[in-house]
Amino acid sequence: MNAHLLEAKQRRSDDVDLVRTQVAGVQQDVEYLMQTLKQLRLEIEVLRSEVSEARRSEQTALLRQNQLVENYNSFVQNTHTEFKRLKDEAAAMDERQKREIVDVVTRQIEKMGAQMQRTMARSGGTSTQQQTFSKDYPKEGVAYTVRSGDTLSKVAQAHGSSVRDIQNANQISDPRDLRSGQTIFIPQRKN
Repeated sequence: MNAHLLEAKQRRSDDVDLVRTQVAGVQQDVEYLMQTLKQLRLEIEVLRSEVSEARRSEQTALLRQNQLVENYNSFVQNTHTEFKRLKDEAAAMDERQKREIVDVVTRQIEKMGAQMQRTMARSGGTSTQQQTFSKDYPKEGVAYTVRSGDTLSKVAQAHGSSVRDIQNANQISDPRDLRSGQTIFIPQRKN
C-alpha cells in the first residue's frame, strides 16, 4: 500500500506541478495582456491628441477660409466701387473733352465766318442778304445767355418758344449766327 500511496503522492505532485506550470503560463499571458493594454492605452492617448490637434487645425482652417472669403468679397466690392468711380470719372472727362472740342470748333467757325464777312466786305459783297424782321412776336419772355453748342432750335424748344419769334425779337438773320456768351431775348407766348 505504500507503493500505492507513493504513486498517488507522485501523481498529486505531478498534478500540482502541472497546475503550477499552467498558472505560471496564465500569469505570463496576463502580464503580456497588461503590457499590450498599456501600449494600447498609450496609442489611444496619442490618437486622441492627434484627433484633438486635427480638430483645432480644421477650426483654424475654417476660420482662415472664412477670413479669405470675407477678404475676397470685400475686394470684389471695392473693385466694383473703384471701377464705377473710374467709369464715372472717364465719362465726365469725355463730356468735358466734348465741350472743349465744341468750344474750339465753334470759335474756329466764328473766326472763319468773321474772316469771310471781312473778305466779302472788302470785295464789295455782303455776307447775308438784307432781311426784314416782323414785330409780330410776344413781348413777354426771358433773357438767355447763349452757351457753347446752343442752336436756335434747341433754345426755342427748351423755353417753349419758336425759332422765328427768337429771330424776329433779336433780329438774327442767320440761325447759325449764335455766339457763346451772347445774351438774347426769348419771347414766350401765353397759352
